Parts: sequence; structure tokens; C-alpha cells
Amino acid sequence: MANYKKGTETKTALYNSAKKFFYTKGYNETTIKEIVVEAESNPGLFVYYFEGKESVAISIFREFADAITLALKDILAPLRDKGEDLLIDMVEYRAYFECINAGPEIVRFYNNISELGSFPRLVISWMDFFTHKRYKDGLKYETNPMICDKTYFDAVASLTAGMQIQFFRDIIQKSIAIPYEDAIDMFLTECYRFLVPDKNQVQENVRKSRKMAGKLKFEVSEYFEVKVFQKN
Repeated sequence: MANYKKGTETKTALYNSAKKFFYTKGYNETTIKEIVVEAESNPGLFVYYFEGKESVAISIFREFADAITLALKDILAPLRDKGEDLLIDMVEYRAYFECINAGPEIVRFYNNISELGSFPRLVISWMDFFTHKRYKDGLKYETNPMICDKTYFDAVASLTAGMQIQFFRDIIQKSIAIPYEDAIDMFLTECYRFLVPDKNQVQENVRKSRKMAGKLKFEVSEYFEVKVFQKN
């Protein structure tokens, strides 16, 4: 009889097993059977803890994105002290793109899960959280007042989330012929024009964020571990 783990240990084992296979094989090629055998568990417990493969994949990607933000925390602290929220947002966006594009394993995983039905809702939820957190903390840059209207914000979030997902898929699949950094500049310019009325402010911060991100080195090691270094 299999020696099934129990409780939190079981959930952690299943999660880490899924992370291992999603990294090494990709989401599409990984089976639930592989995950539960590696974790010395069973399909019933997998469904109990995670509902399904899509759910755990979204959780793993969310953790990966959170790790990027955390890795930047100390580097961006001086900007935070100056209240440069817009620049922080743009540097974090660039870091997000850089980390996804850091290796073939991450590119494959992103290509797989960005096609899932729940992925756009994840991206929209990030936008909702960070934008409204900015209002709560007190925005340091001029922002479109209509964003305070939840109905308007939801429309903008849906539009820009869809744009982000498809545009970045096209970038990493090399379907867009323009240089990578120029493509990111274009995305940030279009994304923030819905949020910030001052076009000059947007362009200035696009330039600053490109320069700042260019001084950083992004590494994603085995199983989605994120590290960010300042170049010498």
C-alpha cells in the first residue's frame, strides 16, 4: 500500500511536484498522474487540495510573479521613498517580462498557461489590486479620475489585460519583428495612457524605466526561483 503523506505535508508535496513537472515538461505535457506519483499521493487528494491542474498552475504562476516583486523590493526602495509610483510600476512590469523571457522553460510555461481560461482573470486581479492599493496609499502621479469609477476601471483592466497577454505572447514567440525593448516601450506607453492623462509623464517614465531595468540582471533558476542583481 502506498505511503500517503497527510495534511499540509501532502499539499506541499503535490504543489512542489507540480512545480517540478511544469518547469521541466511544461503545463500541457504534464499529467496529474505524474504529479501524484512523484508526491507519493493520489488523484483524489490532488483534486481536494487544488481542484485541478489548471488551478495549481495558476497558483504557481502567481507565486512566481510575487517572487519577482519581492526580488525588486530593496532595489526599488529609494524610488518608493521618493514616491515615484509610476516608475516603480514600469520597472516591475519590465522585470516581469524579463523573467518570463529568461529561459525556454519559463517561456514554454507562459505560452501554455496564458491560453487557459482563468489566466486573464488573474492578470485583471493584479491590476485591480495594485491600482486600488495606489489610491489607498495616495498616488504620487496624476491619474485619470475615471479610474475611481469601478465600472470604468473594470473596462480598462479587461482591455489592457487582454492586450498584455496577447502582445507578450507575440513578443516571446517572435511574431513581432520590432526590437524587444522597443516592443516593451510600446506596451507601457499604450497601457498607461488609459491611467495617466499626461503623455509626457508617461514617456518620461518609460525612458527612465528602460534605463533602470537595463542596469539589472534577471535570473530564473530551476523551479521558478527568481533573483535580481544590479550589474557592475
